[in-house]
Amino acid sequence: MATQVEIVQAGEAAVVAALKAKGWTITVWDTQAPGSTDIEATSGQKKLLVHAKAAIAPAIPESLSSGEERVIHSRATEIGAEAYKARVTLDQSLAPTAVEWRKLGRTAGAHHRKD
Repeated sequence: MATQVEIVQAGEAAVVAALKAKGWTITVWDTQAPGSTDIEATSGQKKLLVHAKAAIAPAIPESLSSGEERVIHSRATEIGAEAYKARVTLDQSLAPTAVEWRKLGRTAGAHHRKD
């Protein structure tokens, strides 16, 4: 059975792989502190700050509290980035089966996309 740290690391790795596959460059990802740092990526002049949550199916990745969303959105604003949450569903071998993206922020409506 996978530990919580392994699940978080697999979720973050899935987010990084998905971003790289779409041409993003990962500028910040602290693999030594899984779950405590966000992933920063750039593509051209655009920057993203992504917070990842992961769970093994059939469990559903946790949602962020409104307070957590505000903190992430505020941090993204400070660094000139768009804030996103990624919810990653993993199989028993910790391979990603779905990544759901949602833009965070007061003016951002629910923006869902599965890869």
